[in-house]
Amino acid sequence: MTQEQMDKFWALIKRVRSQSTDESMAQVLASELARLPIPRIVEFHCSMLRVARVALTWDLWGAATMIHGGSCSQDEFCYFRLWIIAQGNEVFSRAVNNPDTLANHSKIINLSGKRVGSRADSDFPQMEELMYAAEQAFDHIVNKFPPKRAAQIKFPEELEERPDEVPPGQRWNFSNKGEIGRRFPLLTRLFSMEIQ
Repeated sequence: MTQEQMDKFWALIKRVRSQSTDESMAQVLASELARLPIPRIVEFHCSMLRVARVALTWDLWGAATMIHGGSCSQDEFCYFRLWIIAQGNEVFSRAVNNPDTLANHSKIINLSGKRVGSRADSDFPQMEELMYAAEQAFDHIVNKFPPKRAAQIKFPEELEERPDEVPPGQRWNFSNKGEIGRRFPLLTRLFSMEIQ
């Protein structure tokens, strides 16, 4: 991925974020992507996959596990990484370098203030829909054509690709309270009631 592609990717994320909420962002993004040529839509999707791979670390998964109340599946961790991407380059870069910085994010702070049993799906930092935004944009473009012409437009195979699921290296013990406290002191303080 070139620096120019990265800059375009993050600029689009920033613009869409300024026009939407977590709940509407994927839909707004799909609409924005639908204004681009199909190769640019594919480029965005491939860039998203590469950026999601950067966030594929055991430390970030450990933080996600703590934020999710002690359990975070592969799918949940995938949606969690997509949510971090949706927050923009600054939040993303800080979270990848030091997942404990997520303790300062309003969504995480709000989540920590709710009892485990009272949390709704919308309370959690996740954005599965972001994974399908490029595919929806392609469908939107194709649907503008008459059926016979639309049938001739080949679906880009790249849009079927999904983020990688397992980080490289050795997983550490996410249930070790001492290790959790050492790696994530801010998150530990934020979610202290859950881990005692």
